Amino acid sequence: MNDNRCPINFLLLAFWSAMAFLCLVVPASVCFKIVVATGFLIIVKHYVTPYSSDTDLLFAAGIPLFLIVETYVLNLPILSFMSVSSTPTYDTILLKWDLGIAPYVRSVAMRYWWPAQFLTVVYYFQWVIIPLMMTVDSSYQHRLWFSVPLGGILVVPCYLMFPAVGPIHIGELHAPCNCMPSMHLTWALLLYIYSQGKLKPLLMVYVILTAASTLSTGEHYVPDLVAAIPWTAFIVLLTDKIVGEQQDGFAAGHEGVQMESHKLWNGR
Repeated sequence: MNDNRCPINFLLLAFWSAMAFLCLVVPASVCFKIVVATGFLIIVKHYVTPYSSDTDLLFAAGIPLFLIVETYVLNLPILSFMSVSSTPTYDTILLKWDLGIAPYVRSVAMRYWWPAQFLTVVYYFQWVIIPLMMTVDSSYQHRLWFSVPLGGILVVPCYLMFPAVGPIHIGELHAPCNCMPSMHLTWALLLYIYSQGKLKPLLMVYVILTAASTLSTGEHYVPDLVAAIPWTAFIVLLTDKIVGEQQDGFAAGHEGVQMESHKLWNGR
């Protein structure tokens, strides 16, 4: 177990505090500020927990850095490259498979100002709700921390194999090809799957609103949302296997130490 007053915890808190301060004084994108806020909140939560486990320390140190690397070293350069130099997109095929549902939803939303604005807020609100949910105590918290960036990294080959820009971006030269599958719906589903208690029904409503917002904003087709369901299942299975085995390993190691200590104590 780790005492929250140990040097490594203080260094982590100092590092993320400095990152948060830089975001306030140095121009940075909103996305970057939210990612840094995620790291800061996770570290603060870990620091104020009296005796957090070794796995808490591992995730508190690694996942915030993982989020930044995944967003700014892997995804954004790849999406930027794809938006300029990718082969012809699959938008024509996706639009055909969509059966006209996405354009219809967007046309209906555009007729009513308040619903359209509300769904737009829901679409971009995800960058706020994910950091908040990452700080909520839950038996599945580590799995949520791991699955969010894991999904963002592993989806890149899908974007490379099935480039598509979305209905509203057809014809734009620099539109990113990140439609299939919809990561907005995937992340919303992950939040729902790894939630507990009273948050569960609220996040189910959030999943439905997120699906509607991806169509009303013109960012996705219906096939993107359908593909997000098996993609989410794959991420959940992979996360449960990796994180579950990792936690079992920590637990087994901790139990072994306790047994050895018990033997030594009885031998005295």
